Amino acid sequence: MREHFHNVPIKGRGIYIKWNGTGIVVDPGISFVENLHISGLSIKDIDVIIVTHNHIDHNGDLATIEDFASQLNKRDIYLYMDKKTEKDFEGRLVNFAEDKRKGLDLTSTSDLEFPVGENKDILIKAIPTKHIMEKEDYVLNETYAVRITLKEKGVVKAMIGITSDTIYLEELSEAFKDCDYVIANISETNKNDYLKKIPKENHLGYSGCLKLIKDCNKKKTEGVKNSIVAGNTQYIISEFWAGKGDIRRELVRRLRKESGYDYIYPGDIGMLFLGDQPTFICGKCGCEQSLEHLNIIRTDLEYSLLSTVCDECIL
Repeated sequence: MREHFHNVPIKGRGIYIKWNGTGIVVDPGISFVENLHISGLSIKDIDVIIVTHNHIDHNGDLATIEDFASQLNKRDIYLYMDKKTEKDFEGRLVNFAEDKRKGLDLTSTSDLEFPVGENKDILIKAIPTKHIMEKEDYVLNETYAVRITLKEKGVVKAMIGITSDTIYLEELSEAFKDCDYVIANISETNKNDYLKKIPKENHLGYSGCLKLIKDCNKKKTEGVKNSIVAGNTQYIISEFWAGKGDIRRELVRRLRKESGYDYIYPGDIGMLFLGDQPTFICGKCGCEQSLEHLNIIRTDLEYSLLSTVCDECIL
């Protein structure tokens, strides 16, 4: 693999959100802790962990976080996970306080929306999804997407939708129609998926991402909140499967063209957005800029990290 990927290190995945002093981690995969430290954060900055399913690229660093938290005597981290992950990690997460660990029953219609944070100003909603297959059918109660609503004194300031791994479902566009950011896991694509003939069986793929974007935009309800991005949802396409080469740029360009929507970007490690206002931090000069001036670049090397840069850094 090292030869195939031209010595570019494989860094894994994970999402970190900070709101009003509460740090939320979604799916701490391989090398998440390393990426956290590179970003200037530490285990002390984690208050809530959400694991969407029991695959190593979504929970590979969960035990590492638990170990570091133990060394720092930090036992106030809340952990939410599906029932399968809860069962498989049974007895291995002893340093997370038992009353702060919860396995979500995704077959239930209750308890899938709950507040977190010191002021209960963050609302988490779990949306059951279909990803893992056994005997030609999808396993229930093991995978879910997440919608995170950020509030300030009871007023919704921003909403973030995270699909995790799943096929396209109507429930996703319904839950994410008013989100400011939607992070969609594309995984691999193939000819039938790319041509929208046969969708992927266990991931969004190209056709699923395209349908999600179109349906969210079609359903979008204007004026229901103080949108930080002036009504323009920012779609971040994530978790590209690299087996067919580095085609991130081509896929996103095609999504923009077929959806007729420009606010679609390929995601990568180190991208930093400010959730309380429509801005991002330039990965080159470090300035804060409006999302209208967001550009994504990469070097000529395949699989190299993408950078979010301002207009001044590319002119």
